[in-house]
Amino acid sequence: MMEAFVTETIRMWGERATTAETERDSLKKETGKLKDERATLQKKVEELTRTVDRLTSDLEDTRRRLENSETEKETQQKQVKDLLQEIERLKSGSLPHNPPPNRVNQDVGPSRTNPEVKVEEDVKPLISQTPTEELAAASLISKFEASVDINAIPEHRQITLDLLPTISLSLPDEGLGQGFSRPDIMSVLGGNSVQATNAEYFAFKHSSNPWLPKARLGHGYAFVGLPGSKLRDDLIGVDGPLVRPLFVGFQKPEDPSRTGYHYMGTYEFSLPSLYPQPKLEDDAAMDGADEQEEQLEQRFLAPEEWETLTESFRNEYTKMASPRYGISPTQLAHEYVAGLKGCPFRLAKCTGYDNEIYQRLKSRDTSRRPQTAKQKAQESSSQAAKRKREHDDSLPSRSSKRLQDAGLGRMKEEEQEMDIERT
Repeated sequence: MMEAFVTETIRMWGERATTAETERDSLKKETGKLKDERATLQKKVEELTRTVDRLTSDLEDTRRRLENSETEKETQQKQVKDLLQEIERLKSGSLPHNPPPNRVNQDVGPSRTNPEVKVEEDVKPLISQTPTEELAAASLISKFEASVDINAIPEHRQITLDLLPTISLSLPDEGLGQGFSRPDIMSVLGGNSVQATNAEYFAFKHSSNPWLPKARLGHGYAFVGLPGSKLRDDLIGVDGPLVRPLFVGFQKPEDPSRTGYHYMGTYEFSLPSLYPQPKLEDDAAMDGADEQEEQLEQRFLAPEEWETLTESFRNEYTKMASPRYGISPTQLAHEYVAGLKGCPFRLAKCTGYDNEIYQRLKSRDTSRRPQTAKQKAQESSSQAAKRKREHDDSLPSRSSKRLQDAGLGRMKEEEQEMDIERT
């Protein structure tokens, strides 16, 4: 008995030892896996730390670049204003009494100097009362204005555009592609010839919207709300992004008096990010929630941004915008500068390119053109007239009604005769 007990005990302890060995091996494997996972996690943490450090450094570099560019921006703005004043004097036929030598080349700089632009000493002979020389002066001024991007997007706004994703697509045709007239676009996509916008697309002239993209698939900003375009700025991008095809009009090289509208792509219009500015009268009635949202988004150009635009552009814009407020252009210009009112604008972010729209315009495919308001009214009137006819047809005719009335009359007479006979 004792030997059997000892043997059984030895067997049980042997099994336990084997099980313990197996569990120990399993624990070793699990420990190894945990060590590997820990090392992997540590590498990921290190990579994330490096990424955060890099992004922080980039952000700091951007901040420093913005700070360092303020002085340069002010200098450039002053130079541009001086150049514009000289241009206005050239247009009016007068020159400054003591112009600095080679002012054009000094202000523009080597990178932007146009070899066709003459210095003021060379311009003097062009200012005359003869038609030929007046045309020459106008041509010179036009070339000079074209050589300088006088309504460039401010740097702090350009940085926002540079951070947007770049759209890389294979586009049909080169450059801006084929240009179309308003009637061409209307015949295919609908719309009204006196409107810059409709329910299906937006179309703006670049001359009145200089911050729009100059190339297809580019990003930019759109000035919205001019009464002539019948565009309600409070309906665009305020309650969320609004996606529409965008057409931008440029002067035709062969005929500057005509405008060709080019399909730039599909764009998302939304409120831009905040730039410090005083509270505008337009937003005075906002409630608390709207005020909190206004902390992050902006509907109007700040006075500093408005001042970067040329005087001629600002004068033309206030002329077009003043009827919206019922005040004179001069008063509106003062309120823009004081920050009481502002030019409404939106971020125009490219999201893609609809080649089908472009091909339909090229082939003038009008098969899917939306109905105009007049056509919808005519169709509605026609349907109403049809329903009236169907209703009238369902009623008994006058002749059948007369017969029915005559039959009822005879029945009443017979009943009366029968009553008389009974009495």
